[in-house]
Amino acid sequence: MSRGVSIILTLVIIIAILSFGILYYRNFYRPPTSEEILPRFRSIEEVRNYISTHAQLGFFYGIAEYGRAAPLAATMMEKAGAGEETPEYSLTNVQVEGIDEADYVKTDGRYMYLTKDNVLYIVDAYPPDELNVVNEIELANGTISGLYVYEAKVVIITHTVYYEVLPLRMVIGEEGTKPMIKARKPVSSILVYDVTDPFNPVLVKNVSFVGEIRDTRLMNGVLYSVVYEYAVKYPENNVTLPEYYIDGVRYEVDPNKIYYSPDAKDYGFQYIIIFTLNLDNFYSSIFTMLTGFTNVFYMSYYNIYLTQTVWRPTPFLEETSLNKVVTKIYKFKIQVLLNGGVEIAPYAVGEVLGYINNRLQLDEYKGFLRVSTYNWIVITTNPFVSKSYTSIFILDEDMEIVGSLTGLGESEHLYAT
Repeated sequence: MSRGVSIILTLVIIIAILSFGILYYRNFYRPPTSEEILPRFRSIEEVRNYISTHAQLGFFYGIAEYGRAAPLAATMMEKAGAGEETPEYSLTNVQVEGIDEADYVKTDGRYMYLTKDNVLYIVDAYPPDELNVVNEIELANGTISGLYVYEAKVVIITHTVYYEVLPLRMVIGEEGTKPMIKARKPVSSILVYDVTDPFNPVLVKNVSFVGEIRDTRLMNGVLYSVVYEYAVKYPENNVTLPEYYIDGVRYEVDPNKIYYSPDAKDYGFQYIIIFTLNLDNFYSSIFTMLTGFTNVFYMSYYNIYLTQTVWRPTPFLEETSLNKVVTKIYKFKIQVLLNGGVEIAPYAVGEVLGYINNRLQLDEYKGFLRVSTYNWIVITTNPFVSKSYTSIFILDEDMEIVGSLTGLGESEHLYAT
């Protein structure tokens, strides 16, 4: 057999093997769907049953962690454009370059937008020696918790907590019983103003939630908002569906569009809403999940991560007891649609040993997620000793641990990495 014929036969065999592999992949391999990663409910009855069977020590009620601070004022400088008359101006410090975060002060290079309580001040800041307030927007309800500037629009994030006297009573010494005052309904809003004419700003979009907007990001003209809504309303103990309003029109999320974690156990449950709003055409989308209390949100260019702390203590009477705090990490894919909308879909779920304090302990690099955690060991022999330590984990695209370092920084407290 000539050499040329051998080469041809080899190429034919290689092509046949590759063709078989491609056909096999197309016909037999199927990546997991969103519902296989996290299932969805089919009715409100399933939601009620899930909460009643997964809640530990009954339902948990309490005042949410309101009023989180917006990021610190910016220190990074960036040129607004070319030309001698274009000033340099300050931007907000962000965790991921290109993904903006809310702040109390923003600027577009000419005007500054400052917030105080429930008032937005529009300041003509250039030239600096002629600085003056050109307009004020005073909100009737709520406190401003952050804002964004995008082209000729200002986005204001507001938060309000309504208090009322509940029928629940408590004994206070010899004075008998007194009514208990408790927060019942937090309301958060996204207000978009057109400031093409800063002397006459116009409200062009109003989105409100019966819950707390915990985190926001702005990327490529799309605002991402993470909203927490209670799943159980007190004192009626009613399990309700999440609701929101767009320009005064009420919407309720259908149960079959609510995802959940099958093995979640917690002292209470809440809806997590990831709401996206395109600031160019106002196309919006919503993703909803029922889970226990999550505590950290991190966003990269292509993914969103939410963490949930799971406490799994070992018997205290053991001589050496590792406090098994496990952090569950939910990963969601960001897909931008042709109409400018965004689709958020569950992609994977992972777990790491330890507790995550804040988003600065999460970082994505070339498809890998780098995570640092904090944990501690209790030695119950005499004398009693408690030692803390730090761990670092590397998770791949499918949230599987591919590398780790444990036992670092003994007796130190980790706050950020």
